[in-house]
Amino acid sequence: APGFRTGTLPDEIQVANLEIGFVIVHFNPAIAALTDEMRRLAAEFEGHELIVQPDRDLPENTPVVMTACGRIERLESYDKGRAYSFIRNYANLDQCPSSTASPTQ
Repeated sequence: APGFRTGTLPDEIQVANLEIGFVIVHFNPAIAALTDEMRRLAAEFEGHELIVQPDRDLPENTPVVMTACGRIERLESYDKGRAYSFIRNYANLDQCPSSTASPTQ
């Protein structure tokens, strides 16, 4: 389901969601203050095609990575303005080839 997740979706589910217009924001959960920021981000975009999820594999020097179909933006620190712009520009856009993929539940 869209919104904030406490676990990381399997890769194939992430790809399926990207193909149907979702933006996925990955964050490093080891950075405590970031989790609260990510919860706020998900709440502020409730109802949009957005998934916010932890990714323990992210390095500390790239604590936030935003993905959309065919797009990726890595942030050295959380930047609310850049996150908002990325989500507004890419969420719910049909930019991928047709797919039979189903979104996550």
